[in-house]
Amino acid sequence: LLFYRASDGLAVTGAVNAAGGFTNLQTVGGFGLGWTHITSVGGGRLLFYRASDGVAVTGSVDNGGNFTSLQQVGGFAPGWT
Repeated sequence: LLFYRASDGLAVTGAVNAAGGFTNLQTVGGFGLGWTHITSVGGGRLLFYRASDGVAVTGSVDNGGNFTSLQQVGGFAPGWT
């Protein structure tokens, strides 16, 4: 899992085990500010989208909670909700 705070770009990762317990893994931000959508696209990969300008980028989180930036994939049209 990735938790992100849009106001300052702080991001942290965590994991949920089979019994439902949660473990904090590590701080992986600061990311850019204002991402409005972060969604899993499978295999540990994430899509980040910012509705104000349509910018989108991809990244991945491995099993240890490490984050890797992949590439910019936008621009998409702004304003998607």
